Amino acid sequence: GRQAYARVLYASLADDPQKAWAIRECIQFATTLPALKHCSHCSKRHTCRSLSGCLHGGKKRISATAGLEKHLENFAHPQCGSVAKLSRHVANERHHMKQFLRFEHIDTDLWFAQCNPNANVVPLLMSFFAARFTDQRFLIYDEAHKLAGIFDGHQSLLVPADNLQTPPTRSADELLMRKAWKTFYHAATIEARYHPELRTQFMPKRLWQNILEVNEPLDYEIRTGEPTLPPSGLPTSESVSEDVLVITPVKSNEGMKLSESVSPSC
Repeated sequence: GRQAYARVLYASLADDPQKAWAIRECIQFATTLPALKHCSHCSKRHTCRSLSGCLHGGKKRISATAGLEKHLENFAHPQCGSVAKLSRHVANERHHMKQFLRFEHIDTDLWFAQCNPNANVVPLLMSFFAARFTDQRFLIYDEAHKLAGIFDGHQSLLVPADNLQTPPTRSADELLMRKAWKTFYHAATIEARYHPELRTQFMPKRLWQNILEVNEPLDYEIRTGEPTLPPSGLPTSESVSEDVLVITPVKSNEGMKLSESVSPSC
């Protein structure tokens, strides 16, 4: 099935040194499944999307012959569990890149993005961004795997890029848009709800170096030296009575977060 093929393909793009052995074990187990023998003469075997819902002779397939897809859902499976975990990791990394990849406009009318994922996901990103850039040229450079994905407006190409130099000159409109985006990002921030632990959970810190809104300070920060999130002005324990619930800023390992402190009288 196509879903099982996609799982194995994603697992092959992981950085785990044991991925080849895991894929071999999974494929060897797949050859023993009766579903493969059952579909060997089916006219739809090359286009079937789900072996678990396949129909043969008017009888729905039972779960015992559901094919490889059913076993790839089980992370504890002795032969397929490793491929399932690797596939899930690569899929999550691809999702992160789709969210946090930031393009900048170069003066040669090229859109450039640099990333450092934990898996070789650039081949999985090209069709996604090509559909959105349509006829505009772009380049995605994976500095961790030394791979560049190039789209010339018509077709995409993957090339090794051991000595790729970051484009030196940004266009004039790029500098204006970077400033506008940083200003919008800061204006949309709710300071009273600043939660650094939750932020790093959804936006991993290892990706911050290539994310514009967190790796470059705002203009007023450069002038005044103030932090990105200034104190929110919440009441402290000295400014209210002991009979009310106080919300005070508390310093954590990651930065500033909000916590609740209740007086002993409560």
